[in-house]
Amino acid sequence: MLTGGIKTAHNKSLKKSYKHLDGQEKRLVKINERYEIANTFLYGRKGFYSTVKRSSNNTVDWDSVDESLMASFTHATKEIEKYHKQDELLMESAVVKFNQTQFRFGQSF
Repeated sequence: MLTGGIKTAHNKSLKKSYKHLDGQEKRLVKINERYEIANTFLYGRKGFYSTVKRSSNNTVDWDSVDESLMASFTHATKEIEKYHKQDELLMESAVVKFNQTQFRFGQSF
């Protein structure tokens, strides 16, 4: 019986909850999450820039990039631009509030 409670608490700790945020804060947190995903896609260890083919002068060979990868690149750059258009203080306060209101595994005991 105790293991079921631990499993439930663990599953609850994995889910994100936006119920303590207002509409604007929720929007800012989602923009921040998409920014982090896009940033990892572009600049991560196995990201776009580390895996794409290079030309002789070590620049990106854009002719060798296929359409689906180019569409993903375009989408990621748009998400990063959206992030940079936001007010930094509002973004930071929304993310801090979001992190403070998330369920933690220790709260179940």
